[in-house]
Amino acid sequence: MPGRVSARSRPEVGYFIVPNLSLSLQGRFHTSLSLPVPYCRASVSFLARLLYFGSGENVSFYLGPVLGGGYEGFRLVVSGLGTNNGNVRTDTVAGGPVVAASAGGMSVSLSDSWSWIIDLNGWPGSPTFAMVLDFNTGLRVRF
Repeated sequence: MPGRVSARSRPEVGYFIVPNLSLSLQGRFHTSLSLPVPYCRASVSFLARLLYFGSGENVSFYLGPVLGGGYEGFRLVVSGLGTNNGNVRTDTVAGGPVVAASAGGMSVSLSDSWSWIIDLNGWPGSPTFAMVLDFNTGLRVRF
């Protein structure tokens, strides 16, 4: 049975310059493997994020620019390209390698060290134009 396996990770490390402003570096690694044909398409990009956090005791909203790039910037899956022997065909397309985006989200304080993050990013790539809207959630630990 044909299919596609896709994996993506976005590790990030950052530093609060002042209490409401952080600078972070983020890696975006995306692989897509088509089955049963064993080929893999991948994209790797590195991004700098400058985020401004609003004031709030337990909940804080943030917003800021993202700039970076890398090998193909990012990839996205395009489906519904017709059929092949009764199976719907899909493919991946690249955007980038330059990525200039915006980020926004919400940070919910769980303790002095832990926060729950809800993150939304709009990713336009250039000179090969493509656009992705990423929604992510995760935990942040402060040292």
